[in-house]
Amino acid sequence: MNDIVKRFPIETKDVEVEIILDKFKLRHYQIDPWCAIMEGKTKRLLYVAPRRCLFEDTMVTMADGSWKYIKDIQKGDKILAFNGSTYELDTVEDVWFTGEKEAVELNNSFYLPIISSYAHKFASYNGATFKWRTPADISMSTQLLQYAVMPCGTMHNPDLAEFLGYMQSDGYVCAYQQPKFTNNNKDILDRVARLAYSLYGIEALWRAKGNGFDLGLTNGTKGGNTKNPVKELFRQDGQNVPKRKQRVHSLIWQLDEVSAQKYICAVLSGDGSLYCNYSISTDKPSLKGKCSPEITFNCGLSKKYAYDIYYLLRKLGIVPQRPKFEQNSNWKVRVSKVASVRKLLNFGPIIGKEKAQRRVLMAIRNLTKATKIRNSSYYATVKQKACGIKRMYDIRTRKNHNFVANGYVVHNSGKDFLCWNMAIRQCIRKICLVFYVLPTYSQARKAIWDAIAIDGTKFL
Repeated sequence: MNDIVKRFPIETKDVEVEIILDKFKLRHYQIDPWCAIMEGKTKRLLYVAPRRCLFEDTMVTMADGSWKYIKDIQKGDKILAFNGSTYELDTVEDVWFTGEKEAVELNNSFYLPIISSYAHKFASYNGATFKWRTPADISMSTQLLQYAVMPCGTMHNPDLAEFLGYMQSDGYVCAYQQPKFTNNNKDILDRVARLAYSLYGIEALWRAKGNGFDLGLTNGTKGGNTKNPVKELFRQDGQNVPKRKQRVHSLIWQLDEVSAQKYICAVLSGDGSLYCNYSISTDKPSLKGKCSPEITFNCGLSKKYAYDIYYLLRKLGIVPQRPKFEQNSNWKVRVSKVASVRKLLNFGPIIGKEKAQRRVLMAIRNLTKATKIRNSSYYATVKQKACGIKRMYDIRTRKNHNFVANGYVVHNSGKDFLCWNMAIRQCIRKICLVFYVLPTYSQARKAIWDAIAIDGTKFL
């Protein structure tokens, strides 16, 4: 960049002015228009920097590992961003609805698809070269960054995490009904009863139901001013709702790794399954008898709960398949990558499914294939297809100027000082009038009259 600056000294008859670019740094895509204007050899120049944008239902990864639709993001939200080597907290500075635009879908067979405008930029590698690329620049050999590593919380409470896992899988806390847990495995029922007593002093009421039992989690009172602590645990989080509206309890995102692992084990224990599928008939003898492990989380009718489980697994370093809605009755999240299955089953005992847990671990003991991680990221190749007109949004971040959307590292849409610096230099080099035009008065006042950058720097 210093070479570029030296090419354009600013001199007049009466004064020599040196403008030091200590605040403003040219980005790689700004060099050509900068040189064209500063050299003055171009009579007409049209430089279009379209706003980059993402489909309104794109999922932005928050700093705690949870997610929000980009249309629901607010100024000040803490989100996940890439600093060049790992992932860290960043802050949302602004949010825009950018209108309806032609969109393209980038699709990988395993990771979530992402829909963007044709101008949006994705962090990528071709070989060892890192670059921000638009869909037009992304080929079948381009590897896009998918986050693989992120920090867990600091709250250590494995018993509470385990209890929440059971209650959110086979429990029921809704409206004015007594909280209950239903299952047909006595080991799981015993464990829930013990946790209810140790955490809240509740002695569960056992009631036979079909082949199993209902555990009534009552505080021993009939109405009055004494609140049921289990119901309050869910009510205060807005989770005393029917199962179809359920979300993962917000406390889960604050847990440390050990406690979050306990939660996942309890959810799998309460309403999950573990299988090993063996290849019986195949044209390739080398594949015959090979084991394909599969762990399934059954998430009922709640799509958001299914995606909560998906993102919690991602936070713990597990790579699940995309959530799927099957037979119009059940959202499912499956884990089938060998390394992820092994890691998950080593979180701890899956109560009620210990035999299946040992069987799967034994079957994959000699399988070693793992997804490679570099710079705290996985790498994904994608296919593209046009997907018509979509409603679009974008955000601007404070520090890293990128964020994680549907797992991919994408560039934010922040404006910079390119045109401002061009205007200043033109005014100093010669007598002229420069028009700096923005769509609205409020934008002009914020951008130029107040002259404060997003990091607080005054630049007028």
